[in-house]
Amino acid sequence: MTGSPRLGHAPESLADRFDGLGCLEPRHWRQPARPPGDDSVQIADRPDDQATTVAAWLSELPGPRRADE
Repeated sequence: MTGSPRLGHAPESLADRFDGLGCLEPRHWRQPARPPGDDSVQIADRPDDQATTVAAWLSELPGPRRADE
């Protein structure tokens, strides 16, 4: 799995584990805050698969959303 950027989402409570550009701060990830459940991990190698996976996740959020949310 090389060549494509990796996308992820995290709850606001983990914001301090990322820098201002959204990159991981390695020192904060030595131990996970909580282990992810199997249902929260999605594998998407290609950019079109990543986009489809993110779109599916976004479609499950409640209520209408604005583009800037």
